[in-house]
Amino acid sequence: MKPTPFTPKNRLSYSCSLLCLFLLLNGINGCLIKKDEINNGFRIIAEANLNELVAHIELYNLQHGRYPDSLRQLQHINSFVPIVDPVQGVNMRRNSLFNYGRVGAKYYLFSSGKDGIPHTVDDFYPSIDISDSSKIGLVIPPLKISRITPLPNHSASTPSSSHP
Repeated sequence: MKPTPFTPKNRLSYSCSLLCLFLLLNGINGCLIKKDEINNGFRIIAEANLNELVAHIELYNLQHGRYPDSLRQLQHINSFVPIVDPVQGVNMRRNSLFNYGRVGAKYYLFSSGKDGIPHTVDDFYPSIDISDSSKIGLVIPPLKISRITPLPNHSASTPSSSHP
């Protein structure tokens, strides 16, 4: 039997069949994989990226004698440094970079978590073991996250307080 020629009518039929198959598989996939599982996967990636960023930040400090002013400075040296927070990217947030800032001779680094708002309970930090004698400049707040100074690009007004 001779195969049928690939005509425009056959091409349209073939394309429609592929589209239907794609939609069917996508629907099945959507039923099998829940959004929370996808978000958890992005969190795992973000945690690994945070740990990798600590190494890049510390290397920058060794090479330049100070910590970078921003995460984008790291990409001037190595464009593959993971400065984008995958958790924020999957939620289509406008500012999708990890939160970073210098605090004196140290720095903070964290993800804003699922809600995308820095300094809330769902934020998470690099999982680096830091002892008191550690030479790593990473500062991870104990339980009071609000003690961290917000990044300059976040418009959060803080009331001035007077101390006796």
